[in-house]
Amino acid sequence: MNWFDNLGGASFFRLRSGAASCVVIAVSLICAWNSLEWIATVGDVLSPGLLWPMKVFYSMLPVSFGLIAFFEMVRLAGAVSGRNPEREGAPRT
Repeated sequence: MNWFDNLGGASFFRLRSGAASCVVIAVSLICAWNSLEWIATVGDVLSPGLLWPMKVFYSMLPVSFGLIAFFEMVRLAGAVSGRNPEREGAPRT
């Protein structure tokens, strides 16, 4: 158990979890946006094996980053409401 988890109690834990979630959401959305621009630039190259445009394969990037942002938003809502501690031993209100 980390001593930092109990520092400040449950409100500090929610604040720290919320701040971490906001950073993850921001980075995920920036990466998703940049990957869309990148796909538009290099997506018309054909794959060597299937001869499909590479944008078919590269499309997993914005989808993945979008899913990460969505699940972090759910995690953020749980941290703000105080109903969803992340792990056993987390400070509770």
